[in-house]
Amino acid sequence: MYGQPGEFGQIGDWLLVRGRGDTRRGEILRVRATSGGALYTVRWLDTGGTAIVCPGEEAVVVSAAAQHDLDRESSARIDRLQQELTTKQ
Repeated sequence: MYGQPGEFGQIGDWLLVRGRGDTRRGEILRVRATSGGALYTVRWLDTGGTAIVCPGEEAVVVSAAAQHDLDRESSARIDRLQQELTTKQ
């Protein structure tokens, strides 16, 4: 994850934006540095739509590699739960 001042995400990284009770995830397609930070063009995972985003405090950038690891861990956790449910039947 990034988070230090002056650090911007890169193309292929993920922008996570915390909302009211959920977190929206978008793949970074383009990065433009501005005097106030970064503008990202993202493709939202939930809708497939694209948007230009100037992230605020509710957002965090996760590197592509870190997101891959998180997704793999989540998938493994789901597989284990499904196995447990199958063996209990």
